[in-house]
Amino acid sequence: FRRVLFRSCVGCVWFVGERLNAQNNKNNSHSMVPVQSTEQIIPLRYILKNFFQIKNVLLDTLEYVDKLKVHSSILINFVQCSVWKKKEKDHGTQIVLPIFLFCDDYEVGNALGSHSGIHKLGAVYISIPCIPPHRQSSLNTIFLALLFHSSDRVKFGNNIIFKPLIDELNYLRDTGVYISTDDFKGTIKFELGVIVGDNLGVHSITGFVESFSSNYPCRICKMRKEDIQNQSSVDNNLIRTVEQYNLDVNEGDVSSSGIKEACIWHKVLGFNVLEQVGMDIMHDILEGVGKYDLAFLISYYVEDLKIFTLQVLNERIVCFDYGPDKGSKPCVLYIEHLRKKNIRLSASEMMSLIRYFGLLIGHLVPLNDPVWCLYILLRQILDIVTSTSLQVGCCELLQTLVSEHNDLYIKYSHQKLKPKYHFMFHYNTIIQQLGPLVNLWCMRFEAKHRLSKISANTTSNRRNICKTLAIKHQLQLNNLFLKGTLGDDIESGPSKKIISNTDIKKIKEFMEIDSFESLKLCTWICIKGTKYQSKMVLTLDIDENNLPKFGIIDDIYLCNNKVIIFQCLSVKTIIFYEHYFSFEIKHENSLVFVYHHMLYSHIPNNISVMPNGCTYVTLKK
Repeated sequence: FRRVLFRSCVGCVWFVGERLNAQNNKNNSHSMVPVQSTEQIIPLRYILKNFFQIKNVLLDTLEYVDKLKVHSSILINFVQCSVWKKKEKDHGTQIVLPIFLFCDDYEVGNALGSHSGIHKLGAVYISIPCIPPHRQSSLNTIFLALLFHSSDRVKFGNNIIFKPLIDELNYLRDTGVYISTDDFKGTIKFELGVIVGDNLGVHSITGFVESFSSNYPCRICKMRKEDIQNQSSVDNNLIRTVEQYNLDVNEGDVSSSGIKEACIWHKVLGFNVLEQVGMDIMHDILEGVGKYDLAFLISYYVEDLKIFTLQVLNERIVCFDYGPDKGSKPCVLYIEHLRKKNIRLSASEMMSLIRYFGLLIGHLVPLNDPVWCLYILLRQILDIVTSTSLQVGCCELLQTLVSEHNDLYIKYSHQKLKPKYHFMFHYNTIIQQLGPLVNLWCMRFEAKHRLSKISANTTSNRRNICKTLAIKHQLQLNNLFLKGTLGDDIESGPSKKIISNTDIKKIKEFMEIDSFESLKLCTWICIKGTKYQSKMVLTLDIDENNLPKFGIIDDIYLCNNKVIIFQCLSVKTIIFYEHYFSFEIKHENSLVFVYHHMLYSHIPNNISVMPNGCTYVTLKK
């Protein structure tokens, strides 16, 4: 069994062409020898078959899809949106699941060394966006599909590099995979739903121009570069259509269309590049607009108004309690970078800095300061695009916020807009077609690169590095299949059994039962990938004033090893203070108990005390 499963999961070699390598001969002569260029293709049909035959994976996925179809008024997942609904009709009553495809280049060696670029690899990963949310965040549910040298793609072209993957996707769409479990026996088909990636990666594999200083840098519309730099609203008349796209491809004039070549992914049956390519908020906002905005705001308040110094801000950054976000604590900032309108932080660090920037220095900024509105608008945009569930009306709100934000940036910074500001104008359309943008970002896919980088660093051999990394990647996946489970939903830290009659009586009254098998008090608990511990803030409910009801975790109880009960200190929400973009709260001397599954939101929040003595909670989406 082990041997068959292992062989079915290892990739296949695909020959893409030949290249000339230098070779020193025995007689000290030098010659160029032709060498075959190869890539590693992983048969997705075997990967998906073994994955969905893991215990409860398919059953949980189908139940989650059915639940999404009931809640059609709230956008949560890609399967609820217009693009996928049209594709489902083509399959009738056949069960079909969507596939997300991600392509990106990464360096397995020293990116700053003299040999950088030689072993730069291109990887294609796939994921299933309709599996339950707590499974989507795990790297185990992101699968390697193709691994190649980036230089080979440049030399031989997209058509040759991606041909075996396109054939595999067409097989999954037409033939599908036979799944046999205790709960289900039958064929499930898969169809390419969305291509995701950063702007450069998506443009390079879909045939659009890779230079964002070109005449037409946008793949959604045909707005000229000069208009993008001063744009305050989107022109729907410039949105690319299928007819216009085909004309531009036939003309072949890059300078007048922004299209280098026909999209090779149109060979995947049913795919449309104008509807099925996502937007990446990680690169657009966290590594783009957010950095430009905060660099301008900090420079403005430090060097122009001089209301605080950079040293004061850095001291606040270092000493601030980030709570659940302490793993992505921002680094100190340097004036040299700010003057270049840039901030050198990772995407997760930038997320934390934007989220808590109001609490960091908001008390030093005068009330009703017009420039501060730029930060408030950025914060509102970030809240919407990182939300996992959205009402349809949020799309129109987002469009308005982006227009106001870009207007303010032009007005106060006196800078021209970069293309990433323009891309935000298309977010509302992408949400309607493909669902919440946080489901399309590159954050988890790029984290998958780390596994290959670790494997590459443990071996000094770079000969056929693609095969080496593909085998190691598939060995790890094979280990998952042999276990037959994706792991426990509940993990707990050090705990002690409750024997106090007072505590047992208190819990029994809350649970309204006479007895239970076991009751433990845990220092921390991790539920479906989310960690909870004392002093974290939970969102319990929404009150009559449409303000969230919060509770501060005091104790965590685990009953019968499956039921989680939080004992929380009750707090009163006074008002949403927009200047800090946080909720002001007041402590109450009362305890409240709540089941984990009855929480209004399962995302823990952070609590902060400001210099004025007031306490604030920053809500995470």
